[in-house]
Amino acid sequence: MRSTLQAFALILAAASLSPALAAEPAGTASFDGKWSYASECNFGHFASLAVTQGKDGAATGQWSDGTRVRGSAGDLRGHLEGKKLFVRFCTDDAENGSTQCPAYEKEDSAYLVREGKKLAWYRKVGAGSNSQFEKYLELQHGDRKSISKDKACPKDEE
Repeated sequence: MRSTLQAFALILAAASLSPALAAEPAGTASFDGKWSYASECNFGHFASLAVTQGKDGAATGQWSDGTRVRGSAGDLRGHLEGKKLFVRFCTDDAENGSTQCPAYEKEDSAYLVREGKKLAWYRKVGAGSNSQFEKYLELQHGDRKSISKDKACPKDEE
């Protein structure tokens, strides 16, 4: 019995030293990894973010957002302020006044924040002093094939 308890204590001690198994410090939430959203409403809506978060609060990654008909994709970079990761985007193709990579937008156009197991994407709407951030999507951790689809279709998208 005593050797079993000693072995268990050793396993717990080793697990607490392992970065992969260690809990995140209170007040911090990781944005790392692949995050996806999928809806089958109307023409569908699919979005993904792949984020790599640095230790200094900076982040880089790729994004895509669109439907079965058309969409956009490109790179992102961001900086952590409190629990929010503010991001700027660039697009692979210049379209509708979007900033083409490798240049980025001049101002933060969105922020990401963890809401439980999901990643909420808030985007800026409006211009100048009238601009504000509105919730756009809730993404799930994983790629598009591994997540559950959003089945809540607004009446005008059924």
